[in-house]
Amino acid sequence: MNFYRAFGLVFRSDIPLGSLAANRIAAQQPDVDIRRGTPARPDPGVAVDDMRVEINADSLRLSVPECGWFDVTGGARIIYEARAGIPAEHMPPYLLGTALGALLHQRGLLPLHCNAIVHDGRAYLFCGDSGAGKSTLAAVFEARGYPLLTDDLCAVAVDAEGRFSVTPGIPRLKLWIESLTALGREGAEVTRIPWYEDKFEVAMSRAAEDRRYPVAAIYHLRQAGEDAPPGIHRLQGLEAANAVTANIYRRRIADLLGRAPGYLAESMALIRSVPIFRFNRRWGLENVVEDAAVAEAHLLGVKVTQ
Repeated sequence: MNFYRAFGLVFRSDIPLGSLAANRIAAQQPDVDIRRGTPARPDPGVAVDDMRVEINADSLRLSVPECGWFDVTGGARIIYEARAGIPAEHMPPYLLGTALGALLHQRGLLPLHCNAIVHDGRAYLFCGDSGAGKSTLAAVFEARGYPLLTDDLCAVAVDAEGRFSVTPGIPRLKLWIESLTALGREGAEVTRIPWYEDKFEVAMSRAAEDRRYPVAAIYHLRQAGEDAPPGIHRLQGLEAANAVTANIYRRRIADLLGRAPGYLAESMALIRSVPIFRFNRRWGLENVVEDAAVAEAHLLGVKVTQ
């Protein structure tokens, strides 16, 4: 068995989870059990992107055409089965992606599609659609000495006093070969991501200490254009709420789980406690270092509110 710690939870898995290799720990009582089995199939289920999804009591069943089947139950267990001919290394990306996102929703957390870095003991989150440059920006921040909390999936928690925080998640970045080259990291130790010829996982050298970090600010990355000049400005009200809810990880699955009232309430509380900013940035690797400098200068001046 393999044991890991991430998102404040202990995971026990019968399959190695390479993305969590840096978080390997000694055997202990798990919060989440991941093992091979025979998950019940969605029948017929609801279409979510290229998957079929079915909710049954406290269980969520997933059917992924290019991978296999998953049963996520009670925020504590993931049972998986690969389709015939699918190699074992194709399972972890879904175990630590869609299946884990569903499990975090089941546990009442607020999973966001973002990465997070640490400055002065607080977390700064960068959200945005795939291709917005979250991972590339994080790689530049990491090179400048900012520890990485997590990439792609960030679980936000709120305590009884209404304070929002995050814990370290997946300590790697997913980068295209062009980004590796542009950042001068061609020689870094990488692992190719299944289904992609030129996209890789890169372990970070400055992972954050394992504890809770108050959320200081959230940046929503968007492409700059004629009606959105490059720069950073604060969002208020509905715009801020939309920036958060638009980046809820696997939001459609959260809806099927009945989490909509919860995540809407949490999102509204979040925007009252934490500043939300829109970062209109210029697409293109030639701009990423300058954009990171703009973001760095801005976050260093953010007034901490919690």
